[in-house]
Amino acid sequence: MQMLNNDAEVDPGSKTETAAKTNAGPEPAGRNLLTDPVWEADTLGWPLPVETHAVSVSLPRWRDVVDYEEGSARVTSAMRAGYPRFFIHPLVEELFGLAEKTLAREGEGCLVFPSRAAARRAAAYAEKRGAERLRLEPFGFGGPEPRPETKPDDGAEAPDTGTVPENGTAAAAGAVSGGGPALTAVCFPEEFRKLVRECWRYCGETLSSRLAERVLAEYRSLEKTNAHAGAGGGGGTLKDIADVL
Repeated sequence: MQMLNNDAEVDPGSKTETAAKTNAGPEPAGRNLLTDPVWEADTLGWPLPVETHAVSVSLPRWRDVVDYEEGSARVTSAMRAGYPRFFIHPLVEELFGLAEKTLAREGEGCLVFPSRAAARRAAAYAEKRGAERLRLEPFGFGGPEPRPETKPDDGAEAPDTGTVPENGTAAAAGAVSGGGPALTAVCFPEEFRKLVRECWRYCGETLSSRLAERVLAEYRSLEKTNAHAGAGGGGGTLKDIADVL
């Protein structure tokens, strides 16, 4: 069961992930959920269906539902899946970590959005609520989005893409090849994380777990390739990922 309009928010960091793996009961793999629904207490937190990219989660008892709505750690720490706006998938969380490792400055965090336009909107949302010193960084995947050079003939305004300027390194985004979305990280002082996360949650311009999985796989592949080639063992760059994809 997955509540779609709750106020609880689950961001699975390393501690939460450890708790989920140790607290959850035996995985109901292979069950036909139509004829043999998940209801046992020890299935709390398991993805439904039991699949990496599931967006529903087992809340087998009414007490679990109530505690979930109230944000109880007993439930949120056991969750392995959830609705994407409220629950950050472990693969997406890992991608955020990669962004912070490669792009963040001291005291900063990063959230990755599926396009530059989405990142600009998120940054603008946070700025209007008091956030400062936000910047956008290309995350090395996909091609540049088309941008209208003139207003439509009917006089309508061009879509609002936000007011936050991209960092100087954003020029590299124009050279990125490929037809996928141009992933963009919003980098921010940690004190403003909640504001940027609110836009992700409320607007729904989220990064899919499948896309995160693909980018992470390509990054690991490039790390191995570079290490094998003796290129310092440092791993692939984000630009390398763009070239591969």
